[in-house]
Amino acid sequence: LVTGDARYYCMGVYIPPSDIMGAEDLRSAWDACPDGCIPIVLGDLNINFWDPRDDREEQIVDLLDEINLIDMSRRFAPRRPKRLKNRARWTWRQKREGRTHYSQPDYIMAREGDGRRFRTVGLRWPRYHDSDHRAVVATIRRGRVGRLKSYRKQWQRLPMQLPPGPHDQLTAVFE
Repeated sequence: LVTGDARYYCMGVYIPPSDIMGAEDLRSAWDACPDGCIPIVLGDLNINFWDPRDDREEQIVDLLDEINLIDMSRRFAPRRPKRLKNRARWTWRQKREGRTHYSQPDYIMAREGDGRRFRTVGLRWPRYHDSDHRAVVATIRRGRVGRLKSYRKQWQRLPMQLPPGPHDQLTAVFE
């Protein structure tokens, strides 16, 4: 993703709950990040980042800590909705045996220093889909303002010119 002079390397990740190789797949995606890009991990990790429940989750959380990623949704306060139950940070829910279970398996994660590039991160119900997940939506600040304008201005100021002197027929047509 390119905006202005900022380049982001977005890694969409889905780690099934039964997958024990998720940490290695995430590491290989992280290692593929090109130099000069800002890495962002987004997707359904099927972990509890703040309180890992088993060894699988512990391995994934350790990798996220090792590469210095944080949950960007925790940096922004949720809106105050009319219904109190929507104020929680859950992204998944399921009704089992008369009880509703909530969890946050979906994340947008970035490095601590790159957090200033995000304007907002929030949770939304998908408008046209019937899903048990809420979407995690982020707004990223655009790159340096005027970058494209200055690029165009540079080319208008320095158009291509041929050196003076005799030219062949093709060069004369070009002129």
